Amino acid sequence: MLFCLIGYFLGNILFGLIISKIKKIDLRNVGSGNVGATNSLRAFGKIIGVSVMLFDMIKCWLSIFISVVLYHFIVPMFLSKDNSYLYEQNGFIIYLAGLFSVIGHCFPIFYIYALIKYKGDFNIAKKYSGGKGAASTAALLFSISPWIFVTAFCIFFIVVLTTRYVSLSSIIAVSLSCFLTLIPHLDYLYILNIPNLSIIDSIPNVNQAYNVVNIINYQNNWWYILSIFLILLFTSSIVVYRHKQNIIKLINKNESKIF
Repeated sequence: MLFCLIGYFLGNILFGLIISKIKKIDLRNVGSGNVGATNSLRAFGKIIGVSVMLFDMIKCWLSIFISVVLYHFIVPMFLSKDNSYLYEQNGFIIYLAGLFSVIGHCFPIFYIYALIKYKGDFNIAKKYSGGKGAASTAALLFSISPWIFVTAFCIFFIVVLTTRYVSLSSIIAVSLSCFLTLIPHLDYLYILNIPNLSIIDSIPNVNQAYNVVNIINYQNNWWYILSIFLILLFTSSIVVYRHKQNIIKLINKNESKIF
């Protein structure tokens, strides 16, 4: 629950909206009306667009990193040597922070409040909605596995070059990302700083929290992989849902191209 809250409220920081306030141009009244990186690029140029994308990625990664540190210090306090295996087997819960960062980015607290206040009127509440979550999802993928991130990015890049549609590229890349965890030889997940502990101490060695990687093999850890698969499946479903207007435009062949 704590990791979910950390991710959600960090996800509420909408850098596209912050920059639009600085520029005194309401990004929600420009282009697609979205406050994410793509619309920021169209409205303010490449430098700002890329900056928004990077900051959206960083906030997701930061939520996972904070969760890693908390997990490393808090969980061992409740475990003994006999059940220390639970520490490693349940390490996937740190990625709930990444999932909820995407949720917070797409559906910030003001959007939820507006839905409640206006009794589910989406037309009124949508002006308080966030971005579409593609950049934050990319950060989640990188936190799980550099190999999966690079593969998903290559898919995105190829589709962009082929079709020139960023929306279609994002939809395809995130939709396939969860299935990449099931592909042999991509089944080594570089788990962000969850170390193997031979002995669980009440206060673990602080340096253990910053181990570079912990490699988990798919064949011997199907439960771990399944859990991450489901997290990514839910994440990709949210991102695809947030692109519903783009999907309609793609079907009607009036979606904007990036170049």
